[in-house]
Amino acid sequence: MPTIVDGPLPTSATTAKPAPRLNHVSRPVRIARVITRLNLGGPAVHVVLATKHLAALGFTTTLITGKLAPGERSADELIAELDEAPVLIEQLERDPSFAKDVTTLLQLIRIFRRQRPDIVHTHTSKAGALGRIAAWIAGVPIRVHTYHGLVLAEHFSGGRSRFYIELERFLARLSTRLVAISPKQKADLETHFRIAAAEKIECIPLGLDLEPYLMRRAPSFVLRSEFGLLASDNLVGWVGRLAPIKDPFLLVEVARRVVDAMPTCHFVVVGDGELRSELEDAVRQAGLTDNVHLIGWRTDLAEIYSDLDLVILTSKNEGTPLVLLETMACGKTFVATDVGGIPDLTAGEYEEREAVRYFENAALTTRSATSLTAATLRLLGDPQLRQKMSEKAREFVSARFSASRLVGDLAALYESLLQESGMAVRAVTAREV
Repeated sequence: MPTIVDGPLPTSATTAKPAPRLNHVSRPVRIARVITRLNLGGPAVHVVLATKHLAALGFTTTLITGKLAPGERSADELIAELDEAPVLIEQLERDPSFAKDVTTLLQLIRIFRRQRPDIVHTHTSKAGALGRIAAWIAGVPIRVHTYHGLVLAEHFSGGRSRFYIELERFLARLSTRLVAISPKQKADLETHFRIAAAEKIECIPLGLDLEPYLMRRAPSFVLRSEFGLLASDNLVGWVGRLAPIKDPFLLVEVARRVVDAMPTCHFVVVGDGELRSELEDAVRQAGLTDNVHLIGWRTDLAEIYSDLDLVILTSKNEGTPLVLLETMACGKTFVATDVGGIPDLTAGEYEEREAVRYFENAALTTRSATSLTAATLRLLGDPQLRQKMSEKAREFVSARFSASRLVGDLAALYESLLQESGMAVRAVTAREV
């Protein structure tokens, strides 16, 4: 369990004229970071990376999390990288439960009152709601929330969506700052859903440790060996949770059309979830058991990406999909639906054909089997174009989505919020104190 740091926060008397670098009090800044669950995926990668690397810049973090949903896989390898184990609240779950949510809220209030963090930073929707309310009740001076994906769109019926939009507007009033992970998401929060004014929303794109992916310069043949495929056979990857918002059934329809036109093409589905058995049935009914391979969760993703010709994404909505960042870092291009923050992952001008926009590094389509199939067949049939786009993809992600850039952006945000709040605290490491 993390060490709990008690003691009073600096009083306003110490902050009459804060110095530009917050040098009145030198101690690590205390952050409580709350996420609904640490399952394999982008949000878990984000919070673990931030927790681990911000320590070197003078921020101590208590990471608080809840239970996994059925069918989800724990991000155990990521968690093992932390110096302190996360605090687990058993009642914190993704699905709504009045009794469990109230219990979680009370536990969070107790933790915040005991630890007295300078900043509470929440991630994902349930943790974002309960964490911000608890931080406000506990008197935490700075409350930040990051939107990884917008559950306001595509997740719920009209009535429920309207309720959650109003809830987010209320929670925004309790927040010191909101963080969007892409320009498109920031624009949606400002203008489409009207969650908060522009000045209250920061845009901080995701970042990750790119090196394991950037170092992959040649095909691994790991999948082709497993399935007995030839080097000349085409191989398309789909990576993610088998959940409705990811729409894996659309992939089955695309695969059927692509295999009809290109019988030596194979699709590999990496991931698991609540739709696993239904998806297996759909693959059988489509007569694709020899061409569509469901392999569950894997930890050797860099090797898997390096063996693919391209990656396809069929989601109904996304924030910034980690899978696409990893794909590009491995020097591969992708075909994806034009939803959420995905357009912000494209580079340069585009050429449009058959409802598909071909950018320098990737192809965006409408959410239809026809356009997804057209893009997939064109890129598989034109290795030179695919290679050119793949090279641009690696350049694009290397320049914009590094871990160091993310950590630097977060540190700058925290320091600016400390200054705005009048707290005379300068983030220093234990070695500097």
